[in-house]
Amino acid sequence: MIKWEAVKQPATDEDIQHIEDFVGKKLPGDYVELAKVYHGSVPGVCIDVDGEPYPFDQLLSVSKEDGEEEDFCHVIGAYRHMYLDENSDPTLPEGFVPFALDGQNKWYCFDYRESTESPAIVLINWEAHYEDDPDYVVTFIKESFNELLESLYKL
Repeated sequence: MIKWEAVKQPATDEDIQHIEDFVGKKLPGDYVELAKVYHGSVPGVCIDVDGEPYPFDQLLSVSKEDGEEEDFCHVIGAYRHMYLDENSDPTLPEGFVPFALDGQNKWYCFDYRESTESPAIVLINWEAHYEDDPDYVVTFIKESFNELLESLYKL
């Protein structure tokens, strides 16, 4: 069992609703429960990706305190960077909502392309659009957020 630590003030239902309205998607309930308390947490854990340990570094923030911006460590800031900034990759398909970082500026995302009710979990290499192989952009991780949580481990 992974030990999560609260590092910010708990998020509110309004914070979650603000994100859902901004991205146009309903966030999974199991994620919302965890994120409201532990958003911004750095659990120091890994998950196997293609048979190798891979870092799950930080749960993105879902609320902001006075004076904070919604930067790339916040769900809305990361979403903006993926889709709305001038440097966004125009070939990245719609339907991804970032919720965590891997420690190398890649995002774990909910993938709503096939299901709006139960999104899969993928890893987005947002720098891959500089490479030749566009298939490298998205790596499937797990079928659900709960499966992801059950697969996290300490090295």
